[in-house]
Amino acid sequence: MQDALELEELSLRRRLLFRLLRGHRFDRPKFKTDAISDLVPQGMIQTGAEMFETGGPVPVQHS
Repeated sequence: MQDALELEELSLRRRLLFRLLRGHRFDRPKFKTDAISDLVPQGMIQTGAEMFETGGPVPVQHS
């Protein structure tokens, strides 16, 4: 009986997921609410050559 209930729950969850995703365009999502925060904080975004600055090898610290 427990297995039957688990299979029914799995089936209901799967149908609900497909119903929620019906018509959703992953390449052009439409956000229906305001974003909680920026996807990437402005402090982490660098422009120009600074983004790929290579100052040489990173020193390895041994304990």
